[in-house]
Amino acid sequence: MGRWPAAGVGVGLAALAVLIPGTPWWQGPVAVVLGFLAAAVVLARCVRRLGGVTGDVLGACVEAATLGVLVGLSA
Repeated sequence: MGRWPAAGVGVGLAALAVLIPGTPWWQGPVAVVLGFLAAAVVLARCVRRLGGVTGDVLGACVEAATLGVLVGLSA
């Protein structure tokens, strides 16, 4: 198995949503998990279809993770 480079470095900052007044304590961690799951789905699908990882795949993982975090924070 290969080693995957970290995608979406800023995704961990979503956990700081806990510090925003009026935000439930669970919203930050849920947003991070949603971002991780979105990136994992994209990565698994691309590896299955393409047989590997390219820079475009990693870019798509970053975009999917960002979308997952934003959806989690807007809930």
